[in-house]
Amino acid sequence: MKVKYLIEKLQRENPDEEVVFIIDGNRSEYHVLEWKPFLHAGPKEFIDKQGEKYFTSVVMIKTKKYP
Repeated sequence: MKVKYLIEKLQRENPDEEVVFIIDGNRSEYHVLEWKPFLHAGPKEFIDKQGEKYFTSVVMIKTKKYP
């Protein structure tokens, strides 16, 4: 997901809510962001909605299991 689309989605949410991540659909285990600087890498290959390959740099965000 592109950064701009993630920001758009999050802006529609209640700003007082916590954000948690669910890995591989496991809803019984939450992950939260680690408050460390984001990492950058790339280019990395992705496939768009039409099935076409493209390359782009990535932002990597570390998470940790909660609690």
